[in-house]
Amino acid sequence: MSHQDDFQKEFAFESLKSDQLRVTILIYAIVSCLLLVVVLATVFFDEFQAAFHGNFKAFLVAVAIVFGKENSRGSRTLSRVAV
Repeated sequence: MSHQDDFQKEFAFESLKSDQLRVTILIYAIVSCLLLVVVLATVFFDEFQAAFHGNFKAFLVAVAIVFGKENSRGSRTLSRVAV
C-alpha cells in the first residue's frame, strides 16, 4: 500500500467522522427547538392561542407530523452515513 492510499483512507475516515458530528449537532438542534416549543407552549399557552388565532393545537399537530417525518428520514440518512 502506498502513502497515497493511506492518506485517502484516513481522509475518508476523517470526513465520515466530521459528517457524523454535523448530523449529530443538527439532530440535537432540532430536538432542542422542539423541546423549547413544547415548554413555551405549556407555559404561555394563552399567548400562543392568541398569536395563532385559536388554531394553536392544529399548529402543534402539524409540527409533530412534519418533524416526525423528518426524524424518520434523518435516521435513515444517519444509518447510511454510518455504513
